[in-house]
Amino acid sequence: MKNLILSALNARFSVTAVALSAVLNSACNAPGDDHEGTGPSESAAPIEFTETHATQEGTYYGSHDERSRTITFNHNADSIECSHDGGLTYGPCESQSSAVWTVDDYNSGRELKVKFVKAGTAERIFSYTPKTAKPNLQFETCSAVVSSNEDFDTFSTRVDATKTNPVICLEEGIEISDLGGQWSIAVAAMNAKIVGTAMNPPKFISTGGVFSIHRGLSLSRVKLRGSVYFQVPAVAQTSSFDHVEIVEPALDGIYMQSAHTLTLRNSKVTAYGNAVNMNGGAAARPTLIVEDSLLQSENNMVMWLPMALAVTIRRSTVQMLADIAYPAIGIGTGAHSIPLVLEDSTIETAFDGLWIWSPVTIQVDGTVFRHVGQSNDGTVFRGQGGSGLVINSTENNNVFCSVGYDPTWMTWTQFSQIVWAYSGSFDLGLHELSQCQ
Repeated sequence: MKNLILSALNARFSVTAVALSAVLNSACNAPGDDHEGTGPSESAAPIEFTETHATQEGTYYGSHDERSRTITFNHNADSIECSHDGGLTYGPCESQSSAVWTVDDYNSGRELKVKFVKAGTAERIFSYTPKTAKPNLQFETCSAVVSSNEDFDTFSTRVDATKTNPVICLEEGIEISDLGGQWSIAVAAMNAKIVGTAMNPPKFISTGGVFSIHRGLSLSRVKLRGSVYFQVPAVAQTSSFDHVEIVEPALDGIYMQSAHTLTLRNSKVTAYGNAVNMNGGAAARPTLIVEDSLLQSENNMVMWLPMALAVTIRRSTVQMLADIAYPAIGIGTGAHSIPLVLEDSTIETAFDGLWIWSPVTIQVDGTVFRHVGQSNDGTVFRGQGGSGLVINSTENNNVFCSVGYDPTWMTWTQFSQIVWAYSGSFDLGLHELSQCQ
C-alpha cells in the first residue's frame, strides 16, 4: 500500500511540472515580444540581409533625385518597415526591397531604421545616419520639377518665371530640345540653377547653341549636345557646372564672351573646335577654374585663352584627339599677364603643349605632359610673344614624355625640348624627357 501511494504522488507531481512548463513557454512566446522575448523555432532560419547604397559622386543634388538616396536590400524576411524618427514609429518603406532617406533626414541628422520581420524568428534592425556617412552633401530644394520632354521656348519661359534664384529640377532621362528655329535657351533669371539626376541624367539637345547665358547660372547633372555661350561683355557674373557633359557642339563647347567666373567640376567637354574658348572683348576678362574634369578637342586647340583673366586647372586632363599641328593650350596676345596654374593634371597633345603669345606666369606642379602624335615633334612650352614668360615649379614632380611612333620613318615623334622662348624665367625643378610608360 505504501508503494502504491508514493507512485500516485510521483505521477501527480510529474503532470503538474509538465503543465507548469507549458504555461511558462506560452508566456515567453506571447505575441508582440521584441528581440529578447522571441526565440527562433526549429524550422525558421534567422533573418539575413545585405544592403546596397546608391553611389554618390560629387556633393550637389536636387531634392527630387530620390534614386541617389535609395538603399536596396536583399533579404529573406517576410516584410520590412521603415522609421524616420529613430525607431519611435514604423511605417511602410518605399518597397519591400528598398528604403529612401529624405533630405530632411540628412539635414537634421536623423537616423533611418529599417526593421526586418519574419515569423518564428527574432526581427533585425538596420540603422543608417546619412549625415554621418556622407557629411558633405548639398541638396537644392526644387522650385519646379520638369517630368516630361519640353522645347527650348517652353523651358526658357519656365526658368524665367521666377526672376531670382529659381531652382529648376529635371527628372531622369527627359529631353529639352530645340524645334529647328530656337537657337538657344536665353537664361535671363538671376542666379538660376538647373539640376538633373545622378542616374540617366536629362539631356539638352540643339543643332547649335544650348544656353545663352546672361546672368550667373548653375548647371548640375545634365548632358548637353550643343554649345554654351556666356554673353554680355563686361558684366561680372559667377557660374558653376558640376557633373555636366557637353558633346557634339557645332564648333566650341564653352564660349566665354563676358566677365564671367566659371567653375567647371567633375565634367566633360568634347568639341570639334575648342573645348573652351575665352575670346571675349578686351573689357570682358573671364576667369576659369577647372577641377576633376576632362577637356577634349577633335580638330583644334583644346583651350584657346586670348582674353583670359586667370586660369586654374587641377586634377584634370586636357586632351587633343587628333594628330594635327595644334597645341593643346593656346594663350593669345590679349591675355596680358595672366596667371595659369597647372596642378596634378595631364596635358596630352600631338604637337606642342602650350603656345604662348603673352607674358604669362605659369605655375606647374605634379603635371604630366604627353606627346602622343605620329606626325609632328613638339615643344612643351613654346613662347612666341617676346619677353615676360615665367614658368615655375615648386614640387619637382612634373613629367614630360612621348608615346608616338612613326612606323614609316622608324623614328619617335616626341617633345624635342621643354621650353623654347626668346627670353624669360624658367624654373621647372627636377624633371625629365622620357618615353611614357
